[in-house]
Amino acid sequence: MAMINMKLEKNGESEELYPEDLVIELGIEQLKKLGLTAGMRLGSTVTITARAYVAETSTTMVEGGMEPSVELQITDLEIGQAGTMDAAATMLYGG
Repeated sequence: MAMINMKLEKNGESEELYPEDLVIELGIEQLKKLGLTAGMRLGSTVTITARAYVAETSTTMVEGGMEPSVELQITDLEIGQAGTMDAAATMLYGG
């Protein structure tokens, strides 16, 4: 599946570029497990590979209809340096 950019549409009300619900916060225990004990540079880009299970589903009535939502519990996580398209192709198709 191709990556989908989650950038918010400009609606004039918010200055946020991305939904705040899509943030993953890692504490010291998770950073150690991932081998990320050295500081990461602010603004750097990383590649995240994750496995999760559906922990909750819900539907809320809103003006104009029903709005579904899904909560995913991440169980396995890998974080690496952002690669080039060549690296991505090698990962997907072998090299």
